[in-house]
Amino acid sequence: MTILVIEKQAHLRQLIELELSDANFECIGAATSDEANDVLTFEKVDMVVLGVGWPSQEDLHTLCWLKSFFPELPIVLFAGEEDLHPKSIVRLADVWLEKSSRIDLLLVEIHRLGQKMPQRLLTS
Repeated sequence: MTILVIEKQAHLRQLIELELSDANFECIGAATSDEANDVLTFEKVDMVVLGVGWPSQEDLHTLCWLKSFFPELPIVLFAGEEDLHPKSIVRLADVWLEKSSRIDLLLVEIHRLGQKMPQRLLTS
C-alpha cells in the first residue's frame, strides 16, 4: 500500500515516513498541497496521512481539496487537540489522531483502514 504523507514539519514528516516504511508501507512525502497535487497527478496513492495545524487555512483547503477530488481516498487526519477543531472539518477525515499520539497508534489506524478498503483500490 502506498501512503502519501502531507506534513509541513520536515522532522515529523520524516519520522512518519520512516515508521511507515519500517512497517512495510511505501511512502511518499509532501510538505505542501502543491507537492501533494504533483504526487497525486503522477502516482497511485492508496491513503493519505494529513498533518494539520489549526487554524491553518492552507491545511483546511488541502483537506477539502482531497475530499472533493479524491472522495474514495482514505484520509488520516493527524492534528492537534480535537476540541480546537470544528467538528464538520474533522468529520471529513476517516480517522482523526492527535499529533501528540504515539506513532504506533497511527500504524494501528492505517492497518485498520487498509483492511476496510476494497482490494481493487490497493496497489499491492
